[in-house]
Amino acid sequence: MKVIEKNGDFAYSNVVEIYNSLNIGVSIYPNPTESAFNLEIINPDNTSLSIQITDVLGRVVYSEKNVKSTLNKDVSTWAKGIYVVKIMNATNNSIVMQEKLVVE
Repeated sequence: MKVIEKNGDFAYSNVVEIYNSLNIGVSIYPNPTESAFNLEIINPDNTSLSIQITDVLGRVVYSEKNVKSTLNKDVSTWAKGIYVVKIMNATNNSIVMQEKLVVE
């Protein structure tokens, strides 16, 4: 993805292959958000999962291991923009799902 700033600067994000071979569902709301968001994970197989949130330049702004079924995260101090929420298999760090989060 190419991200272009208002001043004309741009950056490319890394290309990542995603395999969702696990029976996992994710819901992020509200999205967009100004203050906080909820993350709900449907994980019927009880797979060990971790979460990583990055900005559009790939910098990690939040990570957590052994995520359970819900997470409420305050983002009121984060810069406005688009973030990538990655749900990963905690055993081998493979990306299971990836969603966008917009902070306004």
